[in-house]
Amino acid sequence: THTWVDMMNLYAQGKAVVLMPSAINGYAALSSTQDENVKKYTKFMLTPFGPGKKRINSYWTFSLGINKFSKHKEAAWRVLTFLTGKESMEAFAERTGWPNVTMRSVLYSYPLIKRYGIDQIELNEKSILENDPIYFPYIPELDLFMDQIGTKASEVVAGKKTADEALSELQKWAMDLMKERGYYG
Repeated sequence: THTWVDMMNLYAQGKAVVLMPSAINGYAALSSTQDENVKKYTKFMLTPFGPGKKRINSYWTFSLGINKFSKHKEAAWRVLTFLTGKESMEAFAERTGWPNVTMRSVLYSYPLIKRYGIDQIELNEKSILENDPIYFPYIPELDLFMDQIGTKASEVVAGKKTADEALSELQKWAMDLMKERGYYG
């Protein structure tokens, strides 16, 4: 399995030891697990360094905006201001128990410190500050790569292919795609 939901569910069931690189899965798993061992023994760490001497992380977010054709821009602005304001962020953090918030003041709020301890909250902030926010190549083919990588990994985990077979197929597929799209001659 390779979707974030699959990873979260396996972790919540106590069937996965490490979730990497998407830390939000760990927080979601902690919120949904019935396994007391998962709740008791889960800790978060900085990810290891990759080949480029940078930590391997996967941060994501979503953006909110107002369509220029909206007939109710002011009302939409009020809704967005409310949703992204400190009170809403605090309510989200308190309700979910997730320290994935956009405001430092909310990250260091009492409910999160009480749940995780100051060391884990500081580690969370450090992991964000140490990383380049642009970690994926912004190319139109990115979703194709992510799908193929996940599919090949799933085939290996399911025993349908060896790792070498999957990597060889993935390499050929990637080279063919990049040539087809004009990246390579």
